[in-house]
Amino acid sequence: MLRVITGIMVVLLLFIVLTINQAYCITVEAEKEIYYGGEWLVIYGVAEPNSLVSIVVVNPQGVTVYVDQVKSGADGSYERTLFKFPETPTDFIPYGTYTIEVTDPSGTATTTVTYTRSYWDGQVVLNRDEYTTEDEVYIYVYDPDANTDPNVQESLTVIVSSNSTPTGMLVTLIETDVDSGNFTGTLRLSSRPIEGRLFVSSGDILTVAYTDRYPSDYPETGASKTFTAIATIIPAKVVNVAIEANVTSAMPGDVIEVMVHVDPMESGIRSGEVLVSVNYPFVEILTETLEYEGLLLGYSPSIRSITINESMVFLSLTRTMPTPVPTLPNFMIKFKVKISSEISPSEYPTLTIATLLDMRLLDENSRGLSVNVTKGELVIQLLVFIKGDINNDGKVDLEDVGILAESYGTVSGTIGFNPEADLNGDGKVDYKDLAILARNYGRGVEE
Repeated sequence: MLRVITGIMVVLLLFIVLTINQAYCITVEAEKEIYYGGEWLVIYGVAEPNSLVSIVVVNPQGVTVYVDQVKSGADGSYERTLFKFPETPTDFIPYGTYTIEVTDPSGTATTTVTYTRSYWDGQVVLNRDEYTTEDEVYIYVYDPDANTDPNVQESLTVIVSSNSTPTGMLVTLIETDVDSGNFTGTLRLSSRPIEGRLFVSSGDILTVAYTDRYPSDYPETGASKTFTAIATIIPAKVVNVAIEANVTSAMPGDVIEVMVHVDPMESGIRSGEVLVSVNYPFVEILTETLEYEGLLLGYSPSIRSITINESMVFLSLTRTMPTPVPTLPNFMIKFKVKISSEISPSEYPTLTIATLLDMRLLDENSRGLSVNVTKGELVIQLLVFIKGDINNDGKVDLEDVGILAESYGTVSGTIGFNPEADLNGDGKVDYKDLAILARNYGRGVEE
């Protein structure tokens, strides 16, 4: 009988011990199996009541990246928010499988989670639903998973096409800021084939296509996806533009005025850009003579950009409120140039002074206007200087005789001396100069 009782007691003790050990066997689970950038890693489980639970997290390379402790409750339960996975991976926290190990007096338990890239559908947005044939297109793409480096302003590409240019053009968009996932860029349209612009026609459908390498369904499909935005092309209002000068002929060494004339054709103009090149080195730009105030865009227009060098003038202006809307013909810019005195009229009977390379005008609604260039090159006739033509009016006549007479008998450095009347350049105005004038009296300019 004693043996039976003893046996029963041993079985009861074993049962109690096993029950206690099973109740206090530590466990661990993560809130989810897969984590994306920006999500917090949260774990929970059961351990010995009121005990310290040590936590260690090891990255895919076997490196310990996190160590912590948490105290279990009276019922043995515990929960801990560990750390937030970065939006983009780092050397320390790369993509991959992480091992979470927890330990208490009863033992150790582990679980694993996977940190992987987030998958978003790229969003393509345009600033308008319709564009004129001369507009500028502003393109926006939002795609956080295209932001692969949080410390660098990155870029992506889109293809912009139209019915007139079905093959399209590749346009690079730049991230607006580091780690933003917002990308933007622009593209100029044109009703004429021009390098760097997309050729379009009225009635075309403009399509912007962005191929997202990692769309939201990538984990299931493993395939990229293309997202698009479209707009309609409408005709642009027309304005006439010409490059002109204050003379049609000139001599070597002369200064002439170059003007870019605009006829708005009753289209209100808000802003404009103009690019003019000159025939350097035969022509020198006199930079201090540039004028734009009080002309087409009124007084004190806002200068967005200005560049003047030896061979070109570029100016970008915006009308300042409340300047009236310009609808009448006027000049957008004026500047003077000097023709080289070394150029030979016999070698260059005509000379291209300046060329209108590009011009862009926007109306009151910032819509592109169609620029009809009625005269794109400024060509003048070069004249041979005739000795005796003191006033440079192209002929030797009584006016020149009068000018020489006023300085007759003077020498260089004295009052009344006119170097223009010193036709032979000997430092004095005398009978020799009068003889030169007399020989050419009545002659006009020669080509």
